[in-house]
Amino acid sequence: MKKNKQLIIVILLLVVCVGGYFGVKAYNANQEKKEEAKTMTPVNLQVSDITSFSYVNEGETLSFERDGENWIYTGDTSIDLSEDSVEGMLEKACTLTSTNKMTAENLSDYGFDEPTNVITLNTANDTIVIKIGMFNNILSQYYIAIGDSTELYLVDSTVATGFDQTIDTLKVIESTTDSAETTDTADTETTTESTENEAATPAEEAVVSETAEVENE
Repeated sequence: MKKNKQLIIVILLLVVCVGGYFGVKAYNANQEKKEEAKTMTPVNLQVSDITSFSYVNEGETLSFERDGENWIYTGDTSIDLSEDSVEGMLEKACTLTSTNKMTAENLSDYGFDEPTNVITLNTANDTIVIKIGMFNNILSQYYIAIGDSTELYLVDSTVATGFDQTIDTLKVIESTTDSAETTDTADTETTTESTENEAATPAEEAVVSETAEVENE
């Protein structure tokens, strides 16, 4: 009888453990579904789809256009831009996710009367305007609005900090090695010229020799 009771207890404990395991697993799966359901994507583009874009820096709108595989600054097409820098900046705006969404009665309450920035992304078929409002200090996120919508999303700060670039920071950086080689070459040429200028020619040496003989006489 004791063995039977012990066996029943063991079986009950196993049932409880197995039931608890599957219960926790189902709970976690349900929570993950809820989290996925709450995650929104107000902007979802591929960098390769962007044909042109603009943003505001220190009150000036900077505009760029794609020219084949290269980007050009429309304000001065002679500037050589770093493609990695430009596309790295675009990546911060092409995919924006948020878990907080709200409807604003007054956009100015969230800083949209004087936006932190206005980013315009153009594709072959669409134009998306991202307005960045004030910074929420508690959540460490920015309010954004798409176009003239009163629906606001809270997103991380990368979209705001990523578009604080000046034209100078987007330029191709000249290799320091190339600069050093150019400097060394120039210094070598200068030294050679100086040495050549200092060395007396045979004619000059002859004149010096004749002058010395005359003085000795």
